[in-house]
Amino acid sequence: RQIESEGWTPGHDDEWPAGTLALAACCYAMPKQERQSRHRSGVSIWLVLWPFDDGWWKPTDRRRDLVKAAALLLSEIERLDRAEERDALLRQARADKAMVDALSESAREILNQRPEYPRQERERPE
Repeated sequence: RQIESEGWTPGHDDEWPAGTLALAACCYAMPKQERQSRHRSGVSIWLVLWPFDDGWWKPTDRRRDLVKAAALLLSEIERLDRAEERDALLRQARADKAMVDALSESAREILNQRPEYPRQERERPE
């Protein structure tokens, strides 16, 4: 629903620092009485924990809030999966570059060790 109605995409989710979506999920999963409890600063606990602008905080009923929490958690899990995939591709690219560099160095060494043969002059036709 968020993709269709709000335009949020996996790429947008990837822009958030690690744990941000999970923290938002925690806020929605928290029972109402816990959300209303006060932080030592005197502010409602959800205001302390909520990672986005206050305007994005839209609690409704318990079931709907748990659905939002589940969706946010799933988004965080998928973000982690994409990050791991990107990291794996980056590791592979580095390994591939190291292999190419090693092969290039070996080729240079082989070329430098090859004996020089005297160049024979060929007769040119007149």
